[in-house]
Amino acid sequence: MGCGASVQVSESQSCLVEPGAQCNEGRKSAEGRLESASLSGVVGHLDQLEETLKEALKAKRPSMEAHTQTHNWRQAVRKVSSTKRDVEFGPIKLTQPPMQILLVFAREDAQSDAFWWAAERGGYSCDVALGAVSAQRCFLQKHHELVIIDLRNSEALDGLAVCRELRSVRESGYTVVVGITPDVSSSCQEEEAVDELLSIGFNRRFTENQEISVCRNELVMLEHGEVLSRFKQLSSRALWEAVENSYDGIEITTPDAEYQYVNPAFELMCGYTQTELAGHYPREMVKSDRNKPEVFKSMNEALASGQAWKGRTYGARKGGGSYPQDVHIVPVFAPSGRIIHHVGIKRDISQQVEAHDSLRQVAKSIAEVQEELQNHYIEPSQSYSSRNGIGTPKRRPSPTVLPSHSIGRLQRESVGQEAPITKVMNMLNRAQEQSPQGLFQSLEKVMDLLRSTELYLPWHTGMMIEDDPRTRDFVGGLMGPSVHKIHTGSTTDVRSQPPSSPRLPKLPELSEAPQDIKLALQGYESWSFSILELENISEYRPLYWLGQRLFHDFNMATVLNVPQNTICHWLQLLERNYHSVNSYHNSTHAADVLHATTYFLKRSNVRALLDPLDIAAVLIAAVVHDVNHPGKTNSFLCSSGDDLAVLYNDTSVLESHHAAFAFKLTMTTPGCNILKGLSPDDYRTVRQSTVDMVLATDMTKHFECLKKFENLMKVSPLVDGEQPQIPVTTEMKIAAKRILIKTADIANPCRPQKLCEEWTRRIAEEYFIQTEEEKKRGLPVNLPVFDRTTCNIPKSQVQFIEYFILDLFAAWDMFTEIREPMEHLQANYQLWKDRAVLEEERRSTILNHHSSSVCRPSPDDSARGSSSTASLDEVPS
Repeated sequence: MGCGASVQVSESQSCLVEPGAQCNEGRKSAEGRLESASLSGVVGHLDQLEETLKEALKAKRPSMEAHTQTHNWRQAVRKVSSTKRDVEFGPIKLTQPPMQILLVFAREDAQSDAFWWAAERGGYSCDVALGAVSAQRCFLQKHHELVIIDLRNSEALDGLAVCRELRSVRESGYTVVVGITPDVSSSCQEEEAVDELLSIGFNRRFTENQEISVCRNELVMLEHGEVLSRFKQLSSRALWEAVENSYDGIEITTPDAEYQYVNPAFELMCGYTQTELAGHYPREMVKSDRNKPEVFKSMNEALASGQAWKGRTYGARKGGGSYPQDVHIVPVFAPSGRIIHHVGIKRDISQQVEAHDSLRQVAKSIAEVQEELQNHYIEPSQSYSSRNGIGTPKRRPSPTVLPSHSIGRLQRESVGQEAPITKVMNMLNRAQEQSPQGLFQSLEKVMDLLRSTELYLPWHTGMMIEDDPRTRDFVGGLMGPSVHKIHTGSTTDVRSQPPSSPRLPKLPELSEAPQDIKLALQGYESWSFSILELENISEYRPLYWLGQRLFHDFNMATVLNVPQNTICHWLQLLERNYHSVNSYHNSTHAADVLHATTYFLKRSNVRALLDPLDIAAVLIAAVVHDVNHPGKTNSFLCSSGDDLAVLYNDTSVLESHHAAFAFKLTMTTPGCNILKGLSPDDYRTVRQSTVDMVLATDMTKHFECLKKFENLMKVSPLVDGEQPQIPVTTEMKIAAKRILIKTADIANPCRPQKLCEEWTRRIAEEYFIQTEEEKKRGLPVNLPVFDRTTCNIPKSQVQFIEYFILDLFAAWDMFTEIREPMEHLQANYQLWKDRAVLEEERRSTILNHHSSSVCRPSPDDSARGSSSTASLDEVPS
């Protein structure tokens, strides 16, 4: 039979024996008598087993009584184990199954037999494991509610080690472990022994006693005490799952409002994590200045009197800004009547508020239209119908749709070829045909909004845009040509055409790089890595050197099935076609975006979502996303009538050019085609993904990409209260890749202060040059705030961060934690706000001084008939 463990079985118990371990002699005798019987025949030999066990136990312990009751005990087992006990746990109805017990001994003796028969009498399922290995194996199979370990003889069985091994299993958290100890004469020794047992993982100590009645009482007390408590604790996991997956934000605080727990929906709502909030107070983290004092006064009065409170408040987001929320706070009482927790349920209603405001505007417009119709188009003889005491004209029946249109629509519906928005419009059309007059016009307004091509642009809801002309001009210039009229003057091609037959100078590969290059690349995996230092040392070839390092890290030569030197030639070719005359949109910016991209690719949620081909497309998109950039914005190209704007119909002009130009270079330049090793299907996948990501860098698509990503995040389940468990779907992959390349592209405010300031200086210089050229050529000025003589650069950065950066990086941080970039973002945001205030004060001081000089000329100036006015153009900005 070998040396495997043997199993001894009774009707409701089993005994797992390690190889070499010895069972009780009486049980050995019983086992010998049944050796020829199969396991299925054990039940048929119960009577023979009973007599055998009685004889064995009498031979070992003649003083034991009641052996004749064995049959009655087994009848009780059948009766008790067939029923389950109902348990009250608040409003939840629970059913506790019969308790499972594991006895761990070195060998069977009077104590193990006493617990065995006590379990039999109590109707519990009982297993006996002789040895540590058998105990571990048996526990992993059944996960018993109660484990009893013999601690009387550490030489025969190291019970403390057995307990440590069991506690190392995650599931043992809901198991009660009892240690059997010998009598201890000294109370001091007893106290020390209990402390040691508790520290190891025991829950209770039992002093050895071989009386079956005592052992049974101990088991009953454990079942109704600690085992029941653990069962309730295990059942509470269902409540926590409900809380963790709730769409409403839930917080648990102490009576004085110190955070103890927040669920994932709350984290997504405010941007803070459970770790960041624990131990803090709402006034320190998520309290908005928009709340009125009387709101908190009524809340505090209700909670202080032990009553629940409902109302509407404003919460603060981690990245800045506030949002309205419906709040319901409920006190939790201890049996003594003392409040021990406050549970808050919060729901972000910002979208509902925006929708309500929009509907109010719609209602206002409808009222104006109705009044106009009544004044000019309704004849006195026209009949009216009364509705709520108000006379309204009867609506004429809707004109019949042409049959050909109806047939075409039905055909499209039958084959499922309609787009989702088309289905929505058709549903609204059908609802409109059966609606009263007021609702008919409301639905028409809704349909007009849905027909807009700028569904995701917050032009109508962003009051900050409307109230601040400077912000409107700045954001409008960045959002593209849709807000500017097209200039029909002369066209000038601002592109710098690449050489028709480029000859690339021979550069060493990374393994043969100069020592100063290798030193400059040290620490490249850190977010604080200085790409500007590499730019200087590499003589403006940072993309070539850093690109080799990062493509090698992701094993791109194997993924793309090309030699390493092909990747080197391709990087060199792409870098050569970035314009070094641009202060910002040059190869250093491309290398910086590639560095941020790889930093994000190494985050856990991103790695779990993307496959190697996805990663290859992301890296390629980062390298090519601004290739052959002319240093001017899309708005400039459209207003100047540039050939590129004409070619791409004023839509995503630069982004379309970057993607097309990069693929043309790659496919037509000898020795530089990094995609030639891919299969046709893989090539289409990589190309489609790369083009999609490059087009996503168009700022006119910023809010659309962000909103779609946030919507997908809202339906993703969350794990451990930290980050969402993202489903690996095509839709989520596309959305995540778009947000990844966008965050990497505009991550300058999240860089360390020195790098952030230098990138700000460079982009401002590029905008200054564009503004000067627009004025010189008589073109519309797309970015009027970037006038070299009047621009408040810190304020422009505050506007850019508030409008584009905060929500974008808050969503990305929720998707895959990026603590260091977020810390730099907060620091830089505060830095620019402080500097913006100082700059405004400085300008105001200069302006006041200038005004006073004009009003009070000096006597000498008066005598000369001239004033001492200083030109604002001479004031340094």
